[in-house]
Amino acid sequence: MVAWLVFLALALCPIASSWANTDSVITGSAGTINSCITCHSDRLSAYVCSSAALQGEQLRCVWCHRGNAATSRKDLAHNNLIGKDYANYRLPESDFIASGIKWVDSMACRRCHVQNKLGNHLATNLDQLLDRALISEIERAIAVPAFYMPDFVLNGSVLQAVITQVLAGGSVYKVGQVGAPVVVHFADNVDHDTLFEKHCGSCHRVLTARHGGLGVGEQGPNLSGLFSKFYPANALNNQAWTDAGLRDWIKNPRKIRLLTTMPPLVLDELVVKQLIDDTWAE
Repeated sequence: MVAWLVFLALALCPIASSWANTDSVITGSAGTINSCITCHSDRLSAYVCSSAALQGEQLRCVWCHRGNAATSRKDLAHNNLIGKDYANYRLPESDFIASGIKWVDSMACRRCHVQNKLGNHLATNLDQLLDRALISEIERAIAVPAFYMPDFVLNGSVLQAVITQVLAGGSVYKVGQVGAPVVVHFADNVDHDTLFEKHCGSCHRVLTARHGGLGVGEQGPNLSGLFSKFYPANALNNQAWTDAGLRDWIKNPRKIRLLTTMPPLVLDELVVKQLIDDTWAE
């Protein structure tokens, strides 16, 4: 519950931060200072491009690292800093960006989230996190996921790649492009009268546009965004899930996947239709 509130806060409560207008601090511009150079001049040579057109961007330290370059006080200069582990988000050719793209796709993050302008609106818009969240908050939200978010158990280079890619999406985000999540749902207020709760919720969880989060089970896969193009194509013959495909699966799962643990559900056709419409309607 606490993790859910923290993750929700990242989406809805912008941080009053020193990086809100980072473009105003540019190395060499009249009337500005860059205290980063004073303390870190020995490291700059590794980041300055040979192209004169790019040097201004590279030397705009807060452009990648946030913080506050207009002060010599270390605690203020390093406030809300993005350290070297994640600073590659501004570099499209980075190996971490390439790896992050693959992991975001393989984990199907976009079945619930918008990331790099693509995805469903069932949960936090990840493109907002660059401007609104501390790195420690993003790390914590992944390590201790919200109730309806799968626990991907990310660490090491995989965690680094995923967060780098999340920040990369935020670098092209503009306020107002995408709205808030469709439904804000708290885990202690489940609608137990829904058909999903009655027939599916003991094994599965799902985020819905109509009811928010449903289900408590972890034995079966998370079914959020099941019919969207962002859900893994793991239906019959690795096809995307469709209304008709799910109907066939519900009737006799083992006819489609012999060793599945899910038993057939004996439900009236009208009930199945209502279940699908109620759970996955947009």
